[in-house]
Amino acid sequence: MAKAVYFKGVRLWENLRWWHEAAPRQGESVALGVEQQNALLVPDSPNFLRSIEVTTEVAPVSATDDLSLQATIHAALMQERIRLHAVADSLGDLAWVEDDSQYATVTNSETAGSGVVVEHGAPQGSWTTEAGHYVLVCKKSSGLGFVSQITARNGGTPSVTIDLEVNIDNTWVLIPIAFHFPDVKYEDMDAGEPESAGSDKYRALVLYTFQGGTDPVFATDYDIDLDET
Repeated sequence: MAKAVYFKGVRLWENLRWWHEAAPRQGESVALGVEQQNALLVPDSPNFLRSIEVTTEVAPVSATDDLSLQATIHAALMQERIRLHAVADSLGDLAWVEDDSQYATVTNSETAGSGVVVEHGAPQGSWTTEAGHYVLVCKKSSGLGFVSQITARNGGTPSVTIDLEVNIDNTWVLIPIAFHFPDVKYEDMDAGEPESAGSDKYRALVLYTFQGGTDPVFATDYDIDLDET
């Protein structure tokens, strides 16, 4: 099982540790009066601005080509930042994936549009497509990706009906997700520091930060009793 977070089609490297979210108000109105003792807060337009921090850890790397272990991990971290910068020119989906060994490979080419029938191979990792659930549609090699809801699971050749934001082909995959935040902006990646010079071949903490103004969308209506004591 490989739990992960994806921004668009970029998998945040490497192993998901935790996720922190805050959504403070922005610019709440305050009504001031000439003869009133106290200012009045006006909560009608709270303008919550969500901040999301995703923390991962990177396991010890193996030396690559003629690079040392230390040079290898720094090169990898820089390449991860370059991947994120390449897709940071627009808002995108930030998706929590419970197990990204679960996926299905797209087997046909389709043009962007609504209600598109997308054929796929056998789902890997003991999962099945289900109408109403959401999948991450992504091309990992390019970092492109978006979340779409399955509106129908079709018989015959395995396929699902989903909306496509861009054209896709058999280099794309479908990955089931637990929930996602739409319209998120990538902010930064802090690669952290090694605990010592000798340990500069892994990272205990890599911090990714995002901002987004919309509420999360869940893959299904999870039965969570928030009033349980």
